[in-house]
Amino acid sequence: MAVSAEYGLFSFFEENTLGVGPLSLVSLRGSQVRPNTLTKNIWDKETEVLVRWGKDLYPAKILDISDNEQSVLKRPEELLKDTLEDEECGRGRRRKKTINFSSSEEEEEQAPPRKKGISCSNCKQLTDRLLAMERDNQRLIRQLDAIHDLKHMLKACAPPASQPLQSAPPASQPLQSAPLTAGQTQDPSSDDMVIGEGIVVSRTKVMRCNHSSPSKLACDLLSVLYTRRELATMSLTGQKGSAKEAVKPPLPPNVLNAIFEYALQKFPGADVATLRGAVRNKLNNESKVFKK
Repeated sequence: MAVSAEYGLFSFFEENTLGVGPLSLVSLRGSQVRPNTLTKNIWDKETEVLVRWGKDLYPAKILDISDNEQSVLKRPEELLKDTLEDEECGRGRRRKKTINFSSSEEEEEQAPPRKKGISCSNCKQLTDRLLAMERDNQRLIRQLDAIHDLKHMLKACAPPASQPLQSAPPASQPLQSAPLTAGQTQDPSSDDMVIGEGIVVSRTKVMRCNHSSPSKLACDLLSVLYTRRELATMSLTGQKGSAKEAVKPPLPPNVLNAIFEYALQKFPGADVATLRGAVRNKLNNESKVFKK
């Protein structure tokens, strides 16, 4: 049964919009509404239907039905007066909502206005969140600047590399820790560790050594045990390198063996000859620095 050729005043309640058009715009597919109920005398204004407005379907209520479209268009204020909900205006007063009004003849493809994706309350929350993040960013920038200033202050307080420390131990003894001879005992602290034959070093400093290769690890362990000035006055074997050079004392054998033993534990396939060559180059480079 086809829908009659009458016209209806549609209230698109979700969009707060009114429209006038033929009842043929009402979609009856999947609906319990029957064509014979779309008459002025028996139609219930609270019944919700789907209306094809433009290219899409929108939920709506039919506020009035008439066989004359012009008669529906001439009475919008009268129809709105009893059907549309007012909104509060403060102190008990109320005012009518602003309603968009259109007809299918004026703009055939015009659809009810869509709701915006973000409400005003969501906009305020996003704005507050953005301001809070900007404040956090400024605080982090100030902290980074303070760290940068502290680093410069620490560099200014550090003694130059060319000046010896006031309380440096003899060149034949390690700076951070002395090797333990047979019969001596020592209770290492929680940060101490023993490498090789009784050589106690700081675990933290050992962990900071370069563990990417056995040669770099052996050279860094030397820097943990001795200062640069001490290394400049020592040699690998204690033998004279050339006629112009003075004889330098050798590295203590137990210290050298401890360094090689630790490096071989971390790199089982390493070559002792390569480690000795790396230590010799380290000592020669430090000697050249302090000769300048």
